[in-house]
Amino acid sequence: MTACFQLPEDPILDYMKPPLIAVMNRPAGHRRSIHNGAELAAHLQQGFKDQGAIVQHIRFDEGMSIRDQAIQFSKIAILIQVHGAGLANAIFLPRGAVVIDIMQQGFYERIAWSMRTVRDYKNVQLGYIPLAEQQTLLLPIATESPDFQALTHEEQHQVEQMQCPRLELKKQCDHWWWYGSAVIVDGFQAVQVVWMAMHQIGRGTL
Repeated sequence: MTACFQLPEDPILDYMKPPLIAVMNRPAGHRRSIHNGAELAAHLQQGFKDQGAIVQHIRFDEGMSIRDQAIQFSKIAILIQVHGAGLANAIFLPRGAVVIDIMQQGFYERIAWSMRTVRDYKNVQLGYIPLAEQQTLLLPIATESPDFQALTHEEQHQVEQMQCPRLELKKQCDHWWWYGSAVIVDGFQAVQVVWMAMHQIGRGTL
């Protein structure tokens, strides 16, 4: 596939270059976006400046061609992205790169899926680190929907706290949480997992 986009046939991470850490994000307000993506990138840049890391906050442009996406991903050493279909672009990462997979609060059961991902990524020599239980923020696409507005104020608060108020609402709650929310990433936890990733790419020393 790389040949189709005029990329190196078997890209390998260049350990001699400053590592590029990419906080890959969806457009603001989009489901499964990183609500504090810009702040997170700035926090990581400050935390890893002594390691020579370059941190970029990159928003997916839905008009971006597959070739441009492939070129962008081929330069990344550490990819930070919310769990979802967008991780399919990891196939364009260079061998030796590491994926940090952000999972929102209440979806820790998806860790089983993630363990299968580890096996698949190892086959293409990519590292994989899950960052689970990150705070979920419901977006207007959920909170302004008729079904959500029909709930009592107490029930709305419960849903916002990732607690489904009634068993018959479980399917709807899952829909709000997964398709109508963004993620707020804990900066301290992010630094910890990026340190793990830096060790994996051989840059984890002071």
